[in-house]
Amino acid sequence: MLGSDVEKTSEQTCGRKTEPAARGRGKKDKSCDVVDNMEARLDKVKLAMVDTWEGLNLIEQGMENGLKDLREQIQDLREGVIVSQVASRVEVPKPQGFSGKQNAKELDNFLWNMERYFEAIALIDEVAKVRTATLYLTDTTTLWWSWRLAGMEKGICTIETWGDFKMEINRQFYPRTWLTLLGKT
Repeated sequence: MLGSDVEKTSEQTCGRKTEPAARGRGKKDKSCDVVDNMEARLDKVKLAMVDTWEGLNLIEQGMENGLKDLREQIQDLREGVIVSQVASRVEVPKPQGFSGKQNAKELDNFLWNMERYFEAIALIDEVAKVRTATLYLTDTTTLWWSWRLAGMEKGICTIETWGDFKMEINRQFYPRTWLTLLGKT
């Protein structure tokens, strides 16, 4: 019986080449696939490392530029402190407050003295000038300023610069007769 099976197999394969089934060939194919897969993963890791290094180089450059800017700002601040220390040795008289009397001379003097005060203390920031000037408002002008602040919070009006402040305080407290004479009404 065994012989007849061999003969049948011979008859069926007659004229054709048959490859012997190698044991473990499937395992060899799998190990090749694993190696190929590992190599592909290694290539991806290499690309990721290159991208990471490029990113780190960009970050490093940004940090170096930022550090350079900070050093320049520190130097500018040091120079400003030296100037302010020299200026602070001179005693600067504080300006008198403004109460809101509709007196052209009093209002003009208040604004003039505030500007001289700003120069003496080396105040150049416009917003800081407005904040500082409002510290010297008294009586009626304090109430007026609180209304203006409420209006600014609601977006009704804006007083962002020293020029805006002077215009608004003049409009409110400068005597109408003088405004008419000056042609500002």
